[in-house]
Amino acid sequence: MDCPSVFDFTITEVPFDVQVAMKEAGKSINDIDYFFHQANKCITDQIGKKLSIPGQKIPYSLHKYGNTASVFMPLTISSELCNVNKKPEFVCLSAFGVGLSWGTIITSLRNCVIMPVEEYNVNR
Repeated sequence: MDCPSVFDFTITEVPFDVQVAMKEAGKSINDIDYFFHQANKCITDQIGKKLSIPGQKIPYSLHKYGNTASVFMPLTISSELCNVNKKPEFVCLSAFGVGLSWGTIITSLRNCVIMPVEEYNVNR
């Protein structure tokens, strides 16, 4: 893949897609508790800057688990939000994949059970 083109595509299309989803949901940046995007931290930080999302609203688990591809969002929710005092009301999940397909959803985690991450030692 042409990395610079993917980067440019992502920091253009994902913010636009998030803005459309928020408009359709009748939400603003202030209404969303957390924003998730599975790409690398550099891309996610650029998307956050473009949308003026405060850094504390963009949780990461990359420093713990690396880039886990499709499991990134549920893993990060379990890893970073399992022990927060107040359950997130609304979250924005946005991702893109091979072939530059992408999607964004705004949903509530209010009634969601968030399980902690279980780690296994495979060398037992």
